[in-house]
Amino acid sequence: MVEFEPIQLMQVNATIIAGILILLTITKTRTFFPKDKAKELPRWVAFIVIPFSFSSIMLLIASVLNPETELIDDLHYWATVTMIAGFVYIIIAMLPFAKSEKTS
Repeated sequence: MVEFEPIQLMQVNATIIAGILILLTITKTRTFFPKDKAKELPRWVAFIVIPFSFSSIMLLIASVLNPETELIDDLHYWATVTMIAGFVYIIIAMLPFAKSEKTS
């Protein structure tokens, strides 16, 4: 099994959060999404950022604990699980915004 260092997980979390916030900014300045779905986007963005934020918080807590504490491994495990859940949620959340173009 591949093991990731906490700093790598933090970098992934930060990249995802920044990307989602950039997506929100772009959609507010451009109309890439249908107007009825663009109104829902800020709520979806907030829910997407939450799992990655929790993952980062768990990693930060683990980094300040005593290295001999057994809780560190649990925090790393749950931070990874939370991040995976966040990726799954991104996929599910973006499906309604996908625009299928029919070519005639």
